[in-house]
Parts: sequence; structure tokens; C-alpha cells
Amino acid sequence: MSVEILEAEMFSVEIDSTQDISTKEQCSVVIRYVYMGNIIERLFSLIRCTDTTGKGFEALVLNVLESNGLNPQNCIANSTDGAANMQGEYNGFSANMQNLNSDHVHIWCYSHILNLVLCDILNANLKAASLFSLLNSISSFFKESYQRMNIWESNNSTDSKQRKIQSIGATRWWAKELALKKIFGDFNKPENSLYVVVIDTLEKIEKNDKINPDTRVTAKNHKDNLLKYENIITAQIFLKIFSITGPLSRYLQTRGLDLLKCNHMLETTIEQLRSIQRDFISFQEDTNTFLRLAKLELESKDIDADIQEHFTNVRRRYVKKFYEEKSIDEQPQSPEERFKISTFNVLMDVAVEAMNNRFLKNMDICRDMAILDPNNFEEICNKKSLPDNCMKYLSAKIIKYNSTATSSQLKEELLSFASNWEKLKLTLEDTYKTNYDLDLHIIEDDYDDEDGIDTVNLPNSSEITDVKLKKNICKSCKNCAICCYTVILKYNMFQGAYCALATAYQYLLTLPITQVECERSFSVLKYIKNRLRNRLTDDRLESFVIMNVEKSILNTVDNDEVINSLAAESSLLKKALIY
Repeated sequence: MSVEILEAEMFSVEIDSTQDISTKEQCSVVIRYVYMGNIIERLFSLIRCTDTTGKGFEALVLNVLESNGLNPQNCIANSTDGAANMQGEYNGFSANMQNLNSDHVHIWCYSHILNLVLCDILNANLKAASLFSLLNSISSFFKESYQRMNIWESNNSTDSKQRKIQSIGATRWWAKELALKKIFGDFNKPENSLYVVVIDTLEKIEKNDKINPDTRVTAKNHKDNLLKYENIITAQIFLKIFSITGPLSRYLQTRGLDLLKCNHMLETTIEQLRSIQRDFISFQEDTNTFLRLAKLELESKDIDADIQEHFTNVRRRYVKKFYEEKSIDEQPQSPEERFKISTFNVLMDVAVEAMNNRFLKNMDICRDMAILDPNNFEEICNKKSLPDNCMKYLSAKIIKYNSTATSSQLKEELLSFASNWEKLKLTLEDTYKTNYDLDLHIIEDDYDDEDGIDTVNLPNSSEITDVKLKKNICKSCKNCAICCYTVILKYNMFQGAYCALATAYQYLLTLPITQVECERSFSVLKYIKNRLRNRLTDDRLESFVIMNVEKSILNTVDNDEVINSLAAESSLLKKALIY
């Protein structure tokens, strides 16, 4: 890895930390760089951290880089979460790295920001928080007793393993979405929901005389809450929000991301949220569709449950008028209008506002890089010129890696490249190979619940075989920064015609977007260092985790070389291994 990074020259770091089962703080250091046209993210080190301050993390990262012969001055950027020890303005890790290298850039992990946006939406309204609290309580209610689980499984006609209710874990980005979809189904597709099954199970528990009264009362309360119209329509609102933010969330958890592409998807997500920001009527129609299908299924199974079809009428509260007060605030007349104003409008407004405000810090970097986006090439060709201050920021960042990368040279090369792009992109292949293998343990981990109890629909054996056959194949969009860089390398134009522009694209692709690779390494750490292997030494743990995560490198190692290396350790090993 060090040899490739030295050849690439510029690189970025992604760091995060977690506690293992022995309550030791383990820090994952991932290096991102561009090598032979591929964006590569490697787990470089998993090291115990004894100082979690910004200065402590800086010292740890510098020690890891210098011990492997890497120059910290070539570290162009970092990606971290939003913790104070990472983003602190004066003493945070990013501030310390910028003090070391003034050209160093910090990018707040996009996946963490999106998760915070969803948290903002939930915290904005009590009805939203109570809905997900209800879903989590129902999941915990069934798991607490084998008797309840037996009733639950007896109600499932299909494989019960595929139809378990999802718990909402604190560290899983997709947990809320999956928990909601398990019970209410996909937006506008409630056919696969477990809503009626859950109602039926709770009713059977409620009417079972052999179960203690407290449990039966809890089952009744959960059932009544699920039957409330306001909870059902709130669920439909969040299903729509998740249907818009879900693709972005899943894309941000893939490898080899492009910063400009991520921002295109982000802008599209915000536009979609704005388009439904005041469309309350459509949500009512979707809720009515869900209710109609649910009632038909309840009747077919002869389940005596009365689903609310309208908002509950609540007595209107009159606000006292104070002395000499000339007017009072108008109160909504109908419960429907009250819900629309106090819940729907609030949730949608917070969703749009949080998406704009939370990602604002990262947008500043993207504005400077947007000129390299192929989507802007047509406008560049039409104007046949670039602004005077264009490329100055980018030139200042990459001039030390390429002395010819002045702002004037970059503009000249970009104008030429943009005018030829329509013809050049035709030479790109429809697919290309990546350097990443989609290992089975990663598939399982991405879908495995935190407590190891719940599962969702894992790929079957035929799907896994297809994945393995196509694991390195990606479609070429022919309209992104990766495609531009690929064309420049393909025809060796980086040696003459577009030398400075090639460095600019390499810099852009080296910038980190998320720290998902760190999270993946923590998942592997959880499996390797468990309660049965809780005394692993730090050095051995690091070796095992790196070998597991970076299997593609491990598979290239010659077994004979390993045997000879071990045999050289002692005469006893030599006698046992070499014959």
C-alpha cells in the first residue's frame, strides 16, 4: 500500500474511533488515493488510541504516516464526523492538520450529515418521535418473551426469519427506514407490509388469558396506537421522505465516490423534497389507499380491529385574551388542518432546511471544483472563456505537485478538453473494472442488525454468485469526473496535452466524501474481537482486521514467501516448515 501511495504522491485520510469489547478505544485510519486511474480506499491502520483530543488524533495519524514512510505534507484532506475533537475550530483534529499544512482541506462525512438531517426531522415533532418509539417498543415487546415470539411466528405463513420486525439501533443509518418499512411496507406499495400480521399478533396476546395482565395491557396499547389515523399518515410521510433520501444514503455507503456526483445527487434530493413540501393532499390519498388494503386483509382474516379512517376530533382550546389585547391568534378549526400545520408542514420544512444548512459547509469546496464537472462543459464551450478568478483556488492546491498547473494553464487546458469532450467520451467503454471486490461478509454486515438477532432479506445463493461474477464491473456514465480522468489516462494525454488538468482531476478524486470505510472496519473488528477473543493484543488485532478487510492484497502474497519468512525466525520453525 505504501508503495502505491508514494507513487500517487497525494492522498487523504479518513479516521474514526470506537470502543471494542475490552473497552479500548480503537482508531481506524483509512487512506484514499488515486492509482492507475482507480480511486482506492485502504484500511491503513487500526491502532489503539489513548488520547481522544484533537491533538491526540493528530499525533496518532502523523505517527502512522511517518512510520510507513509517508510525508504528512502530501495529505491534502481528511474526512471525519462532526464531533468537537474532530471539527473544533482551534483544537480539533482538522484544525491541527491545517496548522501543519495550510492547503489541507476538511470534509464533513456526508453519511453522518445525512443521518443528522434525519435526526433533526425526528426531533422536530413529538408525533414523529412517538411513531418510531412505538416501532422500537413493539420490536422489543416481542423479543422479551419466547411465548410472544411463538405467537408471532405462528402468524407468519412464510419464512419467519425473513419477517422479523427490525429494531432501531443507535449506530445503524438505515435502521429507522427498515423498521418503518417492515410494518408499513414501501411507499405506495403496502402489499409486503407486516401491519396486519402485527395487529393480529397483538390482539391474540391481548385476548390470551394465560398471559399476565400487564403484558396484555401493553399489547392492547401497542395495537391501539397502530390503529390511529395520525400514526398511519405520519408513517406515510416518513416512507416518502425515506424513498427520497434512501437512494442518496445507500450511494454514500458505496466505494470510489466522486465529490461532484455526490453533490448532484444531493441537489436532486433537495429538489424532490421541495416538490412535496406542501402536497398534503397526496399523502392523504396514499394513506386512504393503505387503509383500504389493510381493511380488506383484516376482513379476509376475520380480525376484529377497527382502524381509524379520520383524525380524532379534539376539543378546541380557546386562548385567553389579555386586557387591552386587540386580537388573538387564529386556531385551526379542523383536526386535519391542525395536523397539517403542526406536523406535516413542520416535518417537511425541517427536512428541506436541514438538508440545505447541514451540507452548506461542504458546498464551498464543491463550488470551486464545479468547473471540472462535464455537465458544465457545454456552457464553457458556448462562452469560449472562463472567469478571471477561475482556477486560482485549485491551482494553489496542486501547484506543488505539478509546477505547470498555474491558473492560466489550467484554464487553457480545460477549454480545449471541454471542446473535445463530446468526441472523447465516445471512446469510453460501456463498463469498466474497479479495484474492489464485494465480499460476502460485507454484504452480511451491511444488512445485519447491531444485536445480531434481526435479519432482513439477504441475497440468495444465486444472487451472491451473480455478485461475485460481476463484482468488479461498473457501468460508465460517460459524464463524470472519473470518466474525464479515465480518458486522459487512456490516451496518455497527462504527459503533454492535459498535464495540469490531469493533476486537477487527480486532486478532485482524492478528496474524501465519507468515512464509511472506517465503519466497515469496525464491523469486522466486532466479529474478530468478541467475548471469546477479548484478550487479543493490539498488534495481532490490527493484523487480523487488515488481513480481513484487505483480502485482495492478502491473496496476492506468495505462500512460499510467508513460509520462508517464518522459517527464518528460528531453527525450530525452519526444521518444522522446510523439508
